This record gives sequence, C-alpha cells and structure tokens, in this order.
Amino acid sequence: MSVYLKLLPELYTGVKSGSKYLAQKTRSVFTSVKPETLRYKTPTQLQDEIRAAYREYSRSAYINDYLREGKVLSQRDKQQVWALKAAINTSEPITGTFIRGLSPKRNMPINPDTIEKFIFKNAGFTSTAPLENANFANSFASMGGATVKFEITKPMQAYKASNYEVLFNTNAFTPDKFKIIHEGDNVYRVVQK
Repeated sequence: MSVYLKLLPELYTGVKSGSKYLAQKTRSVFTSVKPETLRYKTPTQLQDEIRAAYREYSRSAYINDYLREGKVLSQRDKQQVWALKAAINTSEPITGTFIRGLSPKRNMPINPDTIEKFIFKNAGFTSTAPLENANFANSFASMGGATVKFEITKPMQAYKASNYEVLFNTNAFTPDKFKIIHEGDNVYRVVQK
C-alpha cells in the first residue's frame, strides 16, 4: 500500500476505512494501469466512469483499432482504456463458452495460418457473447469471417455488460495459456491448456 499512499494519500484513507474486499478490488485495478492514469475515485464515480466508457465502446470500438495499431492515445482515450480495464479487473471471474465473430483485416484473410494473429496478437479488448447469445456475436463475422468459441474452464475476469456482451482484457489470450483448434468451415475453438 505504500506506493498507493505516496501516489494518492486520500485513496489510501478511503480504502483503509473500507472493507477488506474493497481494498482487494482496488489493488487489482491498479496492478493493470500506469501510475500516471491513477486518480481518486469514489465507488460511485468509478461505476459512472465505467458505464460511460463502456457506452462509448459499445457505440464504436475505435479504441480497439488504436490499441491494435499502436497509436498514441489521447488522455481521453487513456481514461477509456483505464475504465474498461477497471471494469474487467473488478468483475467476478467467469467460466463458460463465449462466441466471437471475426471479420478479416485488410490484406489478411482468416484461415488456419492467420488465426493465431487474430487471437494471440490482439492488443485490443476481446468482445464476445455468451453461448446463448451466439447470434449476436455471429453478426460480426462478415464475408470471409470466422466464428471463434472461447471455452473458459478456469475462471477468468471479464466485464459482463447488460447488452449480451462479455469483454475480456487486452492480450488476455496468449499461446502459453490457450490453444486454437480448427473445427472447419471457418469455426475455431480457443481452449485453456
């Protein structure tokens, strides 16, 4: 806590007076963000910022393009990323099957030779839908696209939005923890090792 005390003494006071659960959740958010983006937020302010960031993300996930292309983010964009990561990092871990519809990128079709680039080299957030809402996710698989089933058997943190979307963190899926299985007809499974 000494690092947080130096950065934000008023936050430490709030956490110190709060519950152990609050302290654990506060710590988990800060482990994934850079110190320059830290600032004091009450639980209500944090939830408001998360809702606003997700609302903007759901209208247009341009932030994913910026992250994947390595563009320099504005302060506003950094705050959106921070809020989305906070939403994920403070959520209860989940398991289950989640569906993602993928569209091919410019000059890169989706096939067994390129699928790892789409899954394992994803610097953006991974948007999925629970299995029961597969049609929602499949609507994103355009011509030449693919359907990817993420089978999460070991609990992972993800933000469950109210509109059927489940959002996983940036770089959440890596080849050391997951493997990709091609099921044919542009359908892939991503399973935990």
